[in-house]
Amino acid sequence: MIRLSCSPDVQRIGKGMKNPFQMSNMLQTSLDTTGSYLGRQDILCQFHTSRSKEDEPLKTYFSKCSTYRIKLDHADNAINDRDFHTQIFTSLPSKYAMIKMVIKHERPLPTSEEAMHDLCELDTTASHMKELGDASRVGVAVLQCAGYHGRGCGRGHCRRGGRGGPS
Repeated sequence: MIRLSCSPDVQRIGKGMKNPFQMSNMLQTSLDTTGSYLGRQDILCQFHTSRSKEDEPLKTYFSKCSTYRIKLDHADNAINDRDFHTQIFTSLPSKYAMIKMVIKHERPLPTSEEAMHDLCELDTTASHMKELGDASRVGVAVLQCAGYHGRGCGRGHCRRGGRGGPS
């Protein structure tokens, strides 16, 4: 039953084993990354090399970092608050430089959770502002195509319907 419930790659690990207890132990020690020293080191390496991508929402990146932290939570090489905080701030894209500077100078320093919350709110707000900016540019383009070019009044002349001339 164990062999049939596994993928072909996993079946190869237990190949030739007849005892289900031994097979189960072999699979656990082979596949449990947090159970082995090398597996924990790999998770730690993935954590330290992870970076937020420009097009990736910060919430997704923070969730990935938190997952690494949770996996190592009860291990002897757990990710402590200071290391987590450092990773979060050193791996952000350059567009967050200003908010990083503001948070860095807050006293007392915010916890990692508070900083991630603030950064996610900023990311959401910036996304909404970009959408609003895009919508307003489209609206202006539509109005200009329809012949409206703004009030255009000044210096005694008004433009009506896109044509200039005396009022």
